[in-house]
Amino acid sequence: MRPELREALRPVYEDRGRLWAQMSRGEFAEPIWTALACAGAFRAILDEAPGEEPRGLAYAALAMRALGEAGFLALFPALTIAGSACILRHGSPALRAELLPEVAAGARRICFGVTESRAGFNVLETDTVARADGEEYLLSGEKSYVSGFDVAHEMLVIARTRPLEEVVRAGLPRTAGISLFLVPTGSDGLESELLPVRGECLVHPHRVAMHDVRVPRERLVGAPDQGFAALASGFNLERILIASAMLGAAHHCLAAAVERARGRKVFGDRPIGSYQAIQHPLADVRIRLEAVELLIDKAVRAFSEGAPVKETEFLANSAKYLASDVGLAAVDCAIQTLGGLGFDERHGIIQMWDAMRLLKLSPISNELILNRVGEQMLSLPRT
Repeated sequence: MRPELREALRPVYEDRGRLWAQMSRGEFAEPIWTALACAGAFRAILDEAPGEEPRGLAYAALAMRALGEAGFLALFPALTIAGSACILRHGSPALRAELLPEVAAGARRICFGVTESRAGFNVLETDTVARADGEEYLLSGEKSYVSGFDVAHEMLVIARTRPLEEVVRAGLPRTAGISLFLVPTGSDGLESELLPVRGECLVHPHRVAMHDVRVPRERLVGAPDQGFAALASGFNLERILIASAMLGAAHHCLAAAVERARGRKVFGDRPIGSYQAIQHPLADVRIRLEAVELLIDKAVRAFSEGAPVKETEFLANSAKYLASDVGLAAVDCAIQTLGGLGFDERHGIIQMWDAMRLLKLSPISNELILNRVGEQMLSLPRT
């Protein structure tokens, strides 16, 4: 771990028990966010301070991994970083000037209003609509599983500004007619409900209803009717960061299991780590974590060097796919090795189970990843 990351995250490592207790009460653990901001995680992909070398995605990925190694599998920071990347690439100069310096300092947080109860992952079928009204748009619809809405300052919202039926009749791609808006979470017409859903660390998901929410035209991210491309520009970055977080969290679980396996003696003087039933699954996890790390490094290079989108998407999706698979195995091995202690929340392992299992479904399901690989990399018929 880089020295500046280690130093910035020291409070998180040292106060892990209190932070877990705080989050178990449904509270936002501000020290985690502050530590990431102090480490420079939120400005890594944005403009650098004068005299500093660019850090880029590689540094942001290291920060997410370091947080995972501290025992916190938090996805919300990745959403804010990915959201800021969308604005950096597609936002107006005025919007970038207003928002990005505060994001870089950790003072502005971004959530995503994309998933809906009916359309699910299929954002092109969104029921949320935006209609022009002078120099503003009026947004109406409902979003589900909006992670961190209650602590975010801004929400990136996908809405249809041109009906899908009209797009299809015109012979345009189904991605046409989608626009992306940056909506302040304190806007009139927004109504939120906390969802009783497990799996997230640091924040909680919400249902958000929009009733003629007024959004100025200058808060469009990307061109009107072309917001899907702006949103998609953050997909690969988000998946790389989340894979990095899973990599770190899996190493955290593996380290806890190995420590227990070396020291615990039940039958005679031999530690339980000498039993193949304990040792082999841990060894298998370690091997696969190396493969995940190499995939993440390759995906970071592809993204940073401007490789073709198809190649970057394949690597980012592959990293997320493998990381979620081996990550869940790492949690299972840790629980199996620790026994009853694995279910003790003070050890910070059982909390990982829900989060790792969630990430086989989110932000893109592993099945959809396999579909994309089959179609794009193997030229197989569309599912």
